[in-house]
This record gives sequence, C-alpha cells and structure tokens, in this order.
Amino acid sequence: MSIQTFVTNLWERRVVRFACVGVVNTLNDLILLNIFVFVFGLKLLVANLFSASISIVISYFLTHKIVFKSEHKLSMKLFLKFITVTGLSILAVQTLVIYGFEHTFTTHYLENLSGITLSDSQIKFLQINCAKIVAVACGMVWNFALYHLVVFRDPKEEHEPEEEAILPY
Repeated sequence: MSIQTFVTNLWERRVVRFACVGVVNTLNDLILLNIFVFVFGLKLLVANLFSASISIVISYFLTHKIVFKSEHKLSMKLFLKFITVTGLSILAVQTLVIYGFEHTFTTHYLENLSGITLSDSQIKFLQINCAKIVAVACGMVWNFALYHLVVFRDPKEEHEPEEEAILPY
C-alpha cells in the first residue's frame, strides 16, 4: 500500500477529519485567546468567550464541509443547532475546566511541580494555555458525539422506526 493510499484511506475516517479540523480550530482559538489576554489585556474568561465565539463560526463551516461532508445545505437552523451544542460545551465544559485551572494551578503549585522559579508572566501563560488545551480536549468528546447524533445527522439514517415483532405466546 502506498503512502498516498494510506493517507487517503485515513482521511476517509470521519474521526480523523474531526481531529484535523479540531487542531486548526484549537490553534485559532489559542492564538485569539492569547491576543485578547496579552495584547488587549482582557480577563481570561472574557477573552475565552470572545476567542471561542469567533472560532465557533469558523468551526461550523469547516465541520460542515470537511468533517461530516454534510448533505444538508448551510442554513441558519443548522447553524443554531451547531452553536447550541458548541456553546454548551464552551459555557459548561470549558468554563468549568478553565475556572478549575485558574484556581488550582497557582504560583506555589507550579513552582513545586516544575522545581523552577517562574515569573508571573510565565505562570500566567502556562495557566491560560494548559487550561485551554485541557478544556478543549474535554469539549471535543462532547462536540463530536452531538455533532454526529444531532447536528449533522445523516438524512439517510432518519427513517421510520421498524414495527415491533409480535411475539407468539
């Protein structure tokens, strides 16, 4: 089997496409988050809401076309389903994970963990980016399952339930 065939076969797996789009979306989200925190000076949770919101819009188009190769047309209804699933992931999962990191990974904890004395800016950078990466990983499981089951459900799978078999007594 050639490398090209291997890569082509690998790309045909929805979970691989999801992971690739997820990496692009995560990098975009991280870059925006760092810009909002370190350039514009926004508080972490506010910056996360902005970076995640922008990333959701980009993610919708990439997930629709690349991951699920959806037969559904781009629509406001589909976009609202996508935003609901993703928004709940961000508001619930990511916010809780980030909040936990912000209050768990303190200067004292990080210095003990690393054995290195870190500057305040280094600690803040580690807190923000580690929290976001873990939060995104937790949200990915939620997102993939609900995108598959709710948002981009294959129209061919939407059929009437089979009649129950009548069991003889």
